[in-house]
Amino acid sequence: MNEQNQQIFCQYPDHSQFNIKLVCFDPNCKSDRLYCMLCSRMGSHIAHPQYQFELPHLFEQLIQTEQQCDELTNNLVNQMEQIYEYFYKLLGGIKAKYQISEQQFMNLNYKQMHQCFSENILFNSFQSMIQNTFQSSKNQFLETIQKLFLELNLNQLNYYQVSNDDIKKSEELCQEGYKLYCYNNQFEEAITFFNKALTFNKNNEIAMQNKAECLRMMGQYNEAIIWTDNSLQINPQQHQSLLTKTKSLNSLLKYNEAIIWADKALQIEPQDLDSLKTKAETLKGLLKYDEAIIMIDKALQIDPKHLEVLQMKAECLKLLQKFKEAIICADEALKFSPNCLITLQNKAECLRILGQYNEAIVLADEILTIDPKHNGALYTKAASLCMIDQFYEAIAFADKILQTDPKHCKSIYIKAQSLRMLQQYTEALIYIDKVLTIDPKHHNALYIKGECLRMLGYYKESINWVDKALKIDPKFCNSFYTKAECLMMLGLYNDAIYFADESLKINPKHHQSLYIKSKCLFKLGKYDASIQYSNKVLLIDPNYVHSLYIKGIIQIYSLAESLKMLGVYNEAIFCVNQALQIDPNNFKLLCTKAESLRMLGQYNEAIHVSDESLKNNPKYTNSLFIKVKAESLKMLGKYTEAIIWSDNALQIQPYNINCLQTKAESLKMLCKYTESIILIDQALQIDRNNLFLLYTKADCLRLLSKYNEAIIFADYALKIYPNFCNLIYIKAECLKLQFKFQEAIFWANKALQIDPNHVKSLNTKWDCLRLLDQYNRAFDNKINMQEQIIQNQQKQDEAIRKK
Repeated sequence: MNEQNQQIFCQYPDHSQFNIKLVCFDPNCKSDRLYCMLCSRMGSHIAHPQYQFELPHLFEQLIQTEQQCDELTNNLVNQMEQIYEYFYKLLGGIKAKYQISEQQFMNLNYKQMHQCFSENILFNSFQSMIQNTFQSSKNQFLETIQKLFLELNLNQLNYYQVSNDDIKKSEELCQEGYKLYCYNNQFEEAITFFNKALTFNKNNEIAMQNKAECLRMMGQYNEAIIWTDNSLQINPQQHQSLLTKTKSLNSLLKYNEAIIWADKALQIEPQDLDSLKTKAETLKGLLKYDEAIIMIDKALQIDPKHLEVLQMKAECLKLLQKFKEAIICADEALKFSPNCLITLQNKAECLRILGQYNEAIVLADEILTIDPKHNGALYTKAASLCMIDQFYEAIAFADKILQTDPKHCKSIYIKAQSLRMLQQYTEALIYIDKVLTIDPKHHNALYIKGECLRMLGYYKESINWVDKALKIDPKFCNSFYTKAECLMMLGLYNDAIYFADESLKINPKHHQSLYIKSKCLFKLGKYDASIQYSNKVLLIDPNYVHSLYIKGIIQIYSLAESLKMLGVYNEAIFCVNQALQIDPNNFKLLCTKAESLRMLGQYNEAIHVSDESLKNNPKYTNSLFIKVKAESLKMLGKYTEAIIWSDNALQIQPYNINCLQTKAESLKMLCKYTESIILIDQALQIDRNNLFLLYTKADCLRLLSKYNEAIIFADYALKIYPNFCNLIYIKAECLKLQFKFQEAIFWANKALQIDPNHVKSLNTKWDCLRLLDQYNRAFDNKINMQEQIIQNQQKQDEAIRKK
């Protein structure tokens, strides 16, 4: 303030020609605080000279107090906002507890219904209690406020009168500011004019409102609310201030509070389009899409061509999963603005969700022609490409988004999913973990992490992640399927069947779950039930390739278990061949063909099919082909090569039991018994009850002349498989080599009780009898053994002839 404006004349009699020069800051002083130099010479305020300052200090004090007052009121507003926040949470909680529709009630389980109804019939007592509590608290609070009014003499304030000239000047400055923000979007410059307007008239509610609106447009929502509150203190019916406050609260996601102010605005102007639109936005933020659409329709009655309102309606319909209606609404909006990116994007997303991927891609391309960096359109295109199996292209478009927004969760997920579908499971896991870093409860990411781990052979880890997915969505049948598959691979067949059944409760026609159940039933020796579930798949779709595969593979595995099921095996071959006619390059069917040739003993042919499949389709890096080749090489006596191919398979699936078993048996056949045992011990950590691993380890210990250890291990295995002749033979043979002939004969007889024609046990018994000088019995045993060898050879020749 300049010197001229600081000229204040002394009010003391006979001093009217003197200017005020000094002020007194003593809090206890009762004299006039403003005085001239003549007053000072006459002894005014002589008792406390330390509190006397020149006039400019007064204005400094006023500025300082004004700032402190702002801080105080802002602090009080913040405290009230905290109260509001908990108040609106309480309101939301009460509504959620007591406002329940018939449909919501019917979706509850019996226990929840009982609890809900019990609470409902007690509502009246709760209502009375809370009303009394609030009435008491409100009265206390109002008494405190009224007491403060009296203590501060706020009702008697009248020492600031605004002149007409100041009012006029304030209005002129306000108009200048309005032009800057309304026509030029120069919000900061406009605020400067509004501040000047308020220096001339601090009660200029229009200046306050305009300043609040500028602050809102600048994203300073809390400051905007403070200024709307200032405006509403002067005029509680100021419609535009009510709207600005509602919009600011919406931007702060305080929808429960915003809805109250939106209703106040509509009480003043019920047919105001902006008020209807703002309330619709608030209801949309509260996830009340049906109610939002009611407001939107009211707004459209006023202006049927209002683009933003049409856009919002399309968005609400999309969120209500009324995608076809949303597309119709979007088309209506596009009549008035054909290049509106928001509307085009909404329509594209609806098309994608409806499975119209090609149409969604066309629309996304239209958006990208206008804006090549439109993330929404890039995502829609990436997601649609992924759904039509164009995975490399999907990754390329996801990467475009990630270049500008590395934490775009949806795009990272699409990339992970595409990598998984390309069988690049390790790379997929890297991106899945990125998704889960951003959103630890991302259901689909949790599920596909479990899937990737399953495909890599990490079955226990897979189950852990699938369980996390099931906590979020306990009705997602694919999660139950993945868990069932892992349990099956771990040999826990009954558990696997349980979770396959859980999947089938949700979707009785889920092919993979039917397959898992049929396979587990087969593993448990329940062949009829196994085939029954294979047929269930084929009843759903007789030409479904995977269904034919399922039935075929079950039949093939059945043959491996028992030559008596040769007729079933022929049916299996028929199913597999029929499926190959439909899809000659089907990965699983080719695997099945290779596997069936191996099980027929046609090892060279099995190797040929595996080699050709890997040659023609390099992407088929799955260990199934490699496993078949390794097993076939082993059966051909090419043990070194079998080990090499087993290692190749184990690089893909480090914990594949069959590959570990093939390698261990090959090492044994190369007389590398110690190496074989080390490998078996690793494999037994995965499947500790695997019969063939247990047998191979016991046999290796025998071949290393570690007879006591071999007997101990055979005993352990026999507790699990008491009727497996080869294990009993190992124990008998070890006892024989320890010169315990009577015990050896006892165990050899046990094996022969199970299988009277078990040649190895017959041979061990013959040796023991011979060494005990019981030549007659030994001779009889030898004849039986030779007859059995001849019979076995005849059976093998007959089987080969039939094949």
